[in-house]
Amino acid sequence: INVNSSAAESEASQVSSAASYFTGKTLSPQDGISTISANNNGKNAFSMAQNGNSKLGKALDTDAENIRKLGNAFDEFDAMMAALNEKGEQYGK
Repeated sequence: INVNSSAAESEASQVSSAASYFTGKTLSPQDGISTISANNNGKNAFSMAQNGNSKLGKALDTDAENIRKLGNAFDEFDAMMAALNEKGEQYGK
């Protein structure tokens, strides 16, 4: 197994950076005078889209953290296997 924790961190940072683009925005300006249904429907559609954007951003943040955890887990596993190979005993004992 070839572990590259700096590559894992780099990938996690890129995913995290992408997540910053997926944040909910506020509809501005809003038409509060019009009574046509398209006005209200448009506001609702915009709100739903922004909610989806926020959820996607949160999912990307979670993925970035999972990538970091995976890199750390591989580093720990690599250290454990190296200790086992060197000493012939269980890592951490």
